[in-house]
Amino acid sequence: MKFRKIKLLLFITCIFYILVVQVKAQANLTDTISLNGVWEFKTDMYKKGMDEKWFMPATNTASWDKMEVPSSWDTHNEYAHFTGDAWYRYSFKIPSSSITKHVQLIFESVYCNSEVWLNGVKIGDNNLGYLAFQFGINKYLKFGAQNTLVLKVNNVAKLGATWNWGGIRRPVWLEITNAVKINNIAITAIPNLQNGSATINVATEIGNYSTKTTPLSYTVSITYKGKKVAESGLKSIANIALNTANIQKTSITLSSTDVRLWHFEHPELYQAIVSIYQQGKIIHTLKDGFGIRKIEVDGYQLKLNGEAIKTVGFNIVPEDRVYGNAIPLHRFKQMVDLMKESGANMARLSHFSLPKPFLDYLDEKGIMTFEEVSLWGKDTMVNPKQQLPKTWLTKLIKQQYNHPCVIGWSVGNEIGSYKNNPQVYNYIKEAIATAKQLDPNRLASYASNTAAQQPNDPSELCDIIMVNAYGGWAAAAEKVHKNFPSKLLFFSEFGADLNDENLDNASIPIEKMMAAMRDKPYVAGASLWTFNDYRSNYWNIKNTWNTAPSENRAWGIVNSVLQPKQSYYNVKRAYQPFTVKNVVVVANNSTATASLNLQSRSIKSFPAYTVSGYQLKIVAKDSNTTALFTNSSTIPTLLPNGTTTALNIQVPIGLNVASIAIEIIDKLGYNRYDTTVFIKKPNIPTIAAIHKNLTGFRVVFNKAVDASKYFVKYGVDNFSKTSDTAILNHYIDVNDLNADSLYKLQLFAANNAGTTPSAVDSITLISTELPPIVWSTISIYKGFFIFFTTDPLDYKYEVEYGQKTNNYEKRLIVGNRGGINIPNLKSGMRYFFRMRRILQWGFASDWTNEQAIITN
Repeated sequence: MKFRKIKLLLFITCIFYILVVQVKAQANLTDTISLNGVWEFKTDMYKKGMDEKWFMPATNTASWDKMEVPSSWDTHNEYAHFTGDAWYRYSFKIPSSSITKHVQLIFESVYCNSEVWLNGVKIGDNNLGYLAFQFGINKYLKFGAQNTLVLKVNNVAKLGATWNWGGIRRPVWLEITNAVKINNIAITAIPNLQNGSATINVATEIGNYSTKTTPLSYTVSITYKGKKVAESGLKSIANIALNTANIQKTSITLSSTDVRLWHFEHPELYQAIVSIYQQGKIIHTLKDGFGIRKIEVDGYQLKLNGEAIKTVGFNIVPEDRVYGNAIPLHRFKQMVDLMKESGANMARLSHFSLPKPFLDYLDEKGIMTFEEVSLWGKDTMVNPKQQLPKTWLTKLIKQQYNHPCVIGWSVGNEIGSYKNNPQVYNYIKEAIATAKQLDPNRLASYASNTAAQQPNDPSELCDIIMVNAYGGWAAAAEKVHKNFPSKLLFFSEFGADLNDENLDNASIPIEKMMAAMRDKPYVAGASLWTFNDYRSNYWNIKNTWNTAPSENRAWGIVNSVLQPKQSYYNVKRAYQPFTVKNVVVVANNSTATASLNLQSRSIKSFPAYTVSGYQLKIVAKDSNTTALFTNSSTIPTLLPNGTTTALNIQVPIGLNVASIAIEIIDKLGYNRYDTTVFIKKPNIPTIAAIHKNLTGFRVVFNKAVDASKYFVKYGVDNFSKTSDTAILNHYIDVNDLNADSLYKLQLFAANNAGTTPSAVDSITLISTELPPIVWSTISIYKGFFIFFTTDPLDYKYEVEYGQKTNNYEKRLIVGNRGGINIPNLKSGMRYFFRMRRILQWGFASDWTNEQAIITN
């Protein structure tokens, strides 16, 4: 009997092994056809499209324009300010062999409202501009023939001070699968903090879109870094009725040896793979990533995996001036990397739900966030009788359920005023109940600007009170605590006034704001408004809140093309979980030694959490910042208890060493602190251009890596005056001169080792206007984007460009403030350009110096 049991067990094991091998052998159970590319495009200001049936395949499109998908149409000069209906049209073929398959048309996001036709038949619409949507399209398709897809997109919907970027903003594709397929998997990963194990619950939604019902089975496996750590075994599925879906639930327990918890300092990720079988053959597989972590509020403590933490982060507006809100993955990554390096670990990142690639990268890099239903201020949708917010919340939770970075759901922003929204209490009560029913393991809240004023604010319904405050931060915290003494609060937005687009002038009172919020046990942390500048036409009666003429709303610590401002580095210091003190570097002919003290922040302050696995690094570099010698050591674990640790490290140096850099690197490789001590003076600085008017001049220079700042000395007979200092900027303006005098000037490059002047220039002031400052030029596909300053008196901007220096073949005149797209160029080619302003009375400024860029 025992031998038969062993034989039976071996037989079952072999059968299961064969099935698992089949999973690997089925290379393409899901086929995709990308519909990205160049679509036909036409705006419809006068709403003729419906009357003229532009959705029909026979429509004459000879007069239509072309538009990239994905993209925001506002990034095109011609449509930079267009609001209303626009039509998209695309033709594609699908093979005849797919006629027995299930075909879905998937849009990752279209902003904002859209209607969709296929081959002249309306197949549906969508009013949730930041979420994915899809349609089963088999009955509308012509297999083996040409198909015509048409969208009508409207971008009138607008939230607060943000820009209503229009268009098919995320990828579009066809998904071709077996007619019986996995629609979705929802993964709940709960750790047992006592014994170190974890329970992984996987809910698999399986749909039957075939013409018959047949017996099915499925497997669930869990992998870590590509290696399988657990599997469910083969499970049977009862017959699924035609055109319905069925949810199968599976629970898998991981032992402590296989559990690695997701944490913002070490974001460990797993993958769940579900495969379904029909008659022993795999017919569909779906996989998704997840993390094992536990988030909870325990009295006045926010805990991640049982560890009390105090957090910091940012709000972002997920856009930039180059791509609008159709930001590609490499820009997402740049944004997240800049946030992470500045210390961010938790935020109410955005009013808008973020696309999956963005959340995937947050999962990978470790920034916790609340995702939000985008209701803001006075809104008729703030009512439990309205269906759209319920649909929004339900879809939001379903689409983003598996992301460990999402620790909570926000059901609205600044909607708590009973005067503006009389039904807000009932709306928030029902919305939070819905969130808890759909996802009981995350927090639920809303972002409030009324909790300090209303003792009966709907914040009392929230797991954690999210507070928005601009000024009076300490008083806001104290008033909210008085109204809701048992609740933990998090500053979901804090700020003061708009800062500046000028990189050197952009400063915010970060230490003042943080000091007002720190040392309050009931404050879990804070999220700055905002990380990035964003496009806007918002006007406010408060001058310090008005949008600049460039249409860039300068709340950010990086600008609208992600260049860090001076405030970025100030915030980075304030967001460290430690303070760095007594930094001393001593260098002789053979060795450089650095010593410093690290004092961890107390858990009563913030940010505060356990710091482990960080590296202290010292690098000797040459004048081109190439590393010549490097040494690093592991920093002892720092507990959030306010204690001080003394550190020292040394590196050999030689004659070619020009600077010594001291860095603190976290476990993910981000530079969390750095300072540079120069041993050699800078090289001679190079001036790119000198622009003049009747009251002063501008020196534009080429920044060098061996200088930490620049200034100009100038005068009539001697160099008696000194300009302001440029640190991040590549120019210096002087505005206090006499038009009748001849001036001499010198540009100085400086570092801690000394200063180096340029040659002497002599100038006479002239009656002209200064050109724009070109902050940045960014290469795009077959073109480039110019990001520049704007003056209220500007009328138009003129750009000359070509493939030869000082020989410009083309000229463009547009009125786009702050950013100009130069399209329709050759890919991978070098172009030269210059630009100038045309003022309101028609007078043109001086040209900028020539610049060069290679197109993508």
